Amino acid sequence: VLLLEAGPEEPEVTQVPGFFTALAGSNLDWKYTTESNGKSCLAFPEGKCGWPRGKTMGGSTAINAMAYVRGNKADYDEWALMGNEGWSYDDVSALVFSCRRRVLSISYPQGISERYEEFPDIESLSNQFPSP
Repeated sequence: VLLLEAGPEEPEVTQVPGFFTALAGSNLDWKYTTESNGKSCLAFPEGKCGWPRGKTMGGSTAINAMAYVRGNKADYDEWALMGNEGWSYDDVSALVFSCRRRVLSISYPQGISERYEEFPDIESLSNQFPSP
């Protein structure tokens, strides 16, 4: 497997979720924009929204505020229909769901506790916005 990446090494600033807004439009961003359709992004120049995509080791993962975004069920099922056995949503869902558990690999200084909370009911929230 050959993995090609463009751009510089991922700087430490990418490890701070709150700094992600400073990374859009930086040298770590390809600076893509959407196409104007006359219905969205109307407040932006030429009706085009910025579409940040990472240009560094790790790609867009490095500049997305450490957000976890699960793939769309229809995409997985389409891959399976194209002949990719084992790639349907049902086939990969156990693995996909197992990835959302956070595992700490760092220790905290004495007297400082970890401040991390999981959303209490992520499944019911995601069911409020079903895939088309």
